Amino acid sequence: QAPSGNPALAAGCDLVPGLEDDGRIVRRLRDFLLQLEPVASLEPSAEARAGDVLFGELGCAGCHVRSLRSGPHPLAALSQREYWPYSDFLLHDMGASADGIAEGGAAPREMRTAPLWGLNRVSSPRLWHDGRAKTLEAAVLLHDGQAAPSRAAFSALSAEARGQLVAFLATL
Repeated sequence: QAPSGNPALAAGCDLVPGLEDDGRIVRRLRDFLLQLEPVASLEPSAEARAGDVLFGELGCAGCHVRSLRSGPHPLAALSQREYWPYSDFLLHDMGASADGIAEGGAAPREMRTAPLWGLNRVSSPRLWHDGRAKTLEAAVLLHDGQAAPSRAAFSALSAEARGQLVAFLATL
């Protein structure tokens, strides 16, 4: 069918429906994406360095694991390399804050730990898995289930200490 139903626009267009790639384009795209550098963290201020300590003390690093090591890979640049996603990429019980969707091996109360790297590039946050958190603090306060103790510890912090943790997260 011609674009917009207008045969005059059909000249030079591929009118056969479906993907007609022999795999080369998809492989090139995959290779390109695999070799992108992760977003670099920002240099932390004194406030953010204090928040980094709190990140560990509150138990956040239990699920938002600071660093992982890649497995073997045919590309040397990707093989056995340490990287810092701030995630374990595992399913966790998120209690009442979960999205309620059962998919694959995930139960309705389970969600995969979102990586935190790249938060320093977020200009208009729509955080949490469904975008309902509008600030980093709101995202922390949404944690429930297995993360409820960390949320409670964060809630008990002074406003200054909360600001330190948020400042740290904003550097990732």
